[in-house]
Amino acid sequence: MQEEKQGIVSRIGDFFWSALFVVGGVVFALFITYIGIKEFNQYQHWDEYQQLQGEVSELYVYSKNHNSVAYGVAKTSTSWHLGGKYHYLFESKEYEKQDSFESFSTESEAKEALKDHHVGEAIRVWFHPDRPDEAILDYQKPTIGNSLWFIGFGAAALLLFMGLLVGWIKDMFMKEERE
Repeated sequence: MQEEKQGIVSRIGDFFWSALFVVGGVVFALFITYIGIKEFNQYQHWDEYQQLQGEVSELYVYSKNHNSVAYGVAKTSTSWHLGGKYHYLFESKEYEKQDSFESFSTESEAKEALKDHHVGEAIRVWFHPDRPDEAILDYQKPTIGNSLWFIGFGAAALLLFMGLLVGWIKDMFMKEERE
């Protein structure tokens, strides 16, 4: 009787950990695939962005602290930015945005770059005509390769974990038939 009870407890434990592993794997695979599809959709919309000329209305230097952990050691680093406000006109309506223009390693580099720019300076602004209040200064079209890697890896992981799920369910029924 005691052996039978231990066997049931062991089987429940095996069931729990196996189910957790497979379900976690499927959720992970779906998440990775979702990231790839989301990136792919963003890639398709980049062709719709248009360029126009804007004007710098304010300039300043600011810092950002970045926290990271590597090999169990917490590290804080600082990056310096030349930022400011700019405005642009689209279909007779003026829009104003605030953004980082450039990034630097040191404060002195950022302050030196500040000398090269001035309020009233013309800048290139990229915007989406359906959402003209969303604008960016640095137009770098993403490559489709990243999206395909995520989609491919996510699909492969999904197939792997679905195969494990089928094998696991089959094994559970085979054990019951043997007993």
